[in-house]
Amino acid sequence: MASAYIGQALFGFVLAYMMLRCSIPVRKIVGSIIIICWLVPEIICGVDVVLHVERRRHRATGLHAIGIPYQTGSSASMISVSMRIRGECCLFVPAFSAALSDVPMELLDAAQVDGANAWRRLRSIIIPLLATTILVDFVLITLGTLNDSRSSSP
Repeated sequence: MASAYIGQALFGFVLAYMMLRCSIPVRKIVGSIIIICWLVPEIICGVDVVLHVERRRHRATGLHAIGIPYQTGSSASMISVSMRIRGECCLFVPAFSAALSDVPMELLDAAQVDGANAWRRLRSIIIPLLATTILVDFVLITLGTLNDSRSSSP
């Protein structure tokens, strides 16, 4: 479960934080690329899973026909974890981007004038203002991970 938090929420936050410093056209382009990177692999992975299951079924049928037992296993849990980290990271980037856009720049500028470095501004201003978004993201990650582990157990 820790890998889910690190792989999804932290990486999503880092990408959103880096996008915050870009111009609006760059944000739109990167945001579009992130959404495309979220959708296209889901479609490809869905087609691949269907083809994989179909191939295994044909292989098992052929081997059973000549009298060789063939055990069909499931790789659904591995596919599920890899899809979740890649897919949900792309989901959290827009969520964190929206939350970061609500952080008042005047507050960050005032902290900079007071001598706060970038790490201090992040730790003392930005992260506390994003607490609700972080909480919602962690709840979604936890529910998704528990749902995956429940559906892949025998």
